[in-house]
Amino acid sequence: MSRRRAADKIIPISIGIPSSLNIRLEELLDYNQSRSKWVVEAIESKLKAADALELIDDIDLVYEMFSRKFITIDHYDRIRAKLKRQVEETATTQ
Repeated sequence: MSRRRAADKIIPISIGIPSSLNIRLEELLDYNQSRSKWVVEAIESKLKAADALELIDDIDLVYEMFSRKFITIDHYDRIRAKLKRQVEETATTQ
């Protein structure tokens, strides 16, 4: 019986990194940990974060800024009104 093939084939790549970064990575990993696995997980984490950021609506982002006191209520109201106008303008042009 033959071995089942992985659905997502592993592609070997070669990248260059600064020696200081390699030293930090080597210090972080135990002797039995896979550097490749760690790098794959880091890339996946970065991609998931980028995807999550795209899903945040502008108004949600503005609300988060207000709730964390990055902007005042006046700024919040003005930005929200501007976003609402942009949505309305987009809806009328479509």
